[in-house]
Amino acid sequence: MPDFTRSPEARVGEVLDNRYRIWRVVGEGAFGHVYEAVDEHNTRPVAVKVLPPAIAEDPEWLER
Repeated sequence: MPDFTRSPEARVGEVLDNRYRIWRVVGEGAFGHVYEAVDEHNTRPVAVKVLPPAIAEDPEWLER
């Protein structure tokens, strides 16, 4: 599970799910952090949203 005690910028360079390498922070707010990343399986740019635990563990929020 992502660590929300660190700043969003601390994730730059990190690889999520052995696939998505974070390039930069695009936005942040109460519902998570959004990053520009690259899909290392096909080298395409992607947006990745990382949700805080309170939202990530709530089935109703995840459905949205």
